Amino acid sequence: MITSIFSRVLGPLLASSILCVSNSVATEFFNSEFTAKYTLESDGTLIGRTNWSLSYDGNLSVIFLSESKVAGIAAFFTNDEIIERSEWLNTGDRFLPSRYLYQRTGGKKNKEVYVDFDWANGTVKNTVKGKTWTMEVPEKTFDKLGYILVMMSDLQQGKTDLTYQIADGGKLKTYKMEVVRTELIPTKIGVINTYLVRRLREDRKRETLFWLARELQYIPVKVEHRDKNGGIIQLLIEGVN
Repeated sequence: MITSIFSRVLGPLLASSILCVSNSVATEFFNSEFTAKYTLESDGTLIGRTNWSLSYDGNLSVIFLSESKVAGIAAFFTNDEIIERSEWLNTGDRFLPSRYLYQRTGGKKNKEVYVDFDWANGTVKNTVKGKTWTMEVPEKTFDKLGYILVMMSDLQQGKTDLTYQIADGGKLKTYKMEVVRTELIPTKIGVINTYLVRRLREDRKRETLFWLARELQYIPVKVEHRDKNGGIIQLLIEGVN
């Protein structure tokens, strides 16, 4: 049960096309490397720890990395580790998403997924369990981790239309987000002034909320997912540098 919860919720919580921003904004945003550490809790019980980092790989690419491991009572039942990696190519005037990796190891159901973007042909190549297939995608299509960077950048620029096309599992999905309000929330790194952003869903029994720190480049300091049965999973920041 705990293994299932840990593997299932990280997708919604951690839960591209062309990032069409000016070169100055793109440079300012992507030059700001960071590492953020989080706890993952299920209904108030610690089940994992997650690190998010934004870094450069040489001069031409940017890497957004999420690394999650079980912790607390969950560690008695599984050794699951989940890695998500979103790679972006710097073309000189903008950043293009180039590759997404999802890798789950240590448990009974290991999994590896690759999504490779080919902007010359407007397609993505999906590779799962050794099988590969290609699908067409429109401009401004993102992977399911990298869109968080785009949302952070959009909020920095004062944008209110937070709608993203996501290439996920061989399908094109639409994530619609709305800014609910500004909110001061207590965290382990102090009281943070945030934007509360909600993902709009047709299934109203499920809900995903982001609290993004206005003073920390809009890094998420809290993410909350409520499933259809009322269970609550929270990603809570405990450090950033």
